[in-house]
Amino acid sequence: MAAAVLRRRQRRVLDEGPAYGLTTAGPDGAVWVVQPGDESGRGWGLPVREPGDAITLVGPEGPRMSVRLPAGVRTVASVHADGDETLYVTIRPDRDVDHPSGFTELLRWDGRWTPVPYPGEDLLDVAADAGGNLWALVTPVGAPDADSVVARRERVGWTLFPEVAGLSSLTLGPGGSVCGMSEAGLVLVCVEPAGRVLRQPIGVSGGLSIGEDGSVWLAHEGMLARLPITAPR
Repeated sequence: MAAAVLRRRQRRVLDEGPAYGLTTAGPDGAVWVVQPGDESGRGWGLPVREPGDAITLVGPEGPRMSVRLPAGVRTVASVHADGDETLYVTIRPDRDVDHPSGFTELLRWDGRWTPVPYPGEDLLDVAADAGGNLWALVTPVGAPDADSVVARRERVGWTLFPEVAGLSSLTLGPGGSVCGMSEAGLVLVCVEPAGRVLRQPIGVSGGLSIGEDGSVWLAHEGMLARLPITAPR
């Protein structure tokens, strides 16, 4: 598999090394790409082959820089970036493959890797906005089998929204909001930074995307549809 970048109306094929794995948008039209190593990992996440594996920032001109993953990472579940070169990754630590860790760890890179504690038993999804704030789905402490709830992390700490539970994933919306699909009732649920919650029944399911103008898109079984509703701005 190779990464192709459109430049001056010419398709440019980059080295396949930084073309595998998870991606997230970076600064100035670039993209961060996880290089997961080989395909020998089991189950959840992307396998990491060795500590030298990296997350690479790739622009139209080719790779710009690489950040090595820390030692002790077995799998990478997701990668996120805010408006600058700050990265967040969710990982499983290096454990015996027959006795994997039951918890997801959240790491932050801003020149070095730093663990980010969060108020929950497990972290299921993350979204990083341009202001450097995080939204996440976490399972409550002491209730690992309960529905996940929405949480927001600003510079001063986390705020939980226990009234917003059971979302399947998180997608950034306009104005710093976050939206997700409720697993019960096919409802679009959006949470604003100030805590206001908006619920809109939509009656259909699928992969959710929110445009900068608040347009709501769903992808399902090979079809893409724009819904006649708007996410909060």
